Amino acid sequence: MAFKFIYVFLPLLLFAFLILITDIQNAAGGIFIYFLIMAARFVYDKIKEKNKK
Repeated sequence: MAFKFIYVFLPLLLFAFLILITDIQNAAGGIFIYFLIMAARFVYDKIKEKNKK
């Protein structure tokens, strides 16, 4: 359930919030940055696990 929340619902909520305070291009850019941060976190966790072994 947490996986769906982080990768599906939270970006939608973030997009809706950004639409309220700015235009569509900035909202899409904010979602793109969110996914970049999530991808970097995923890669960091994989490298951390690999170095732990």
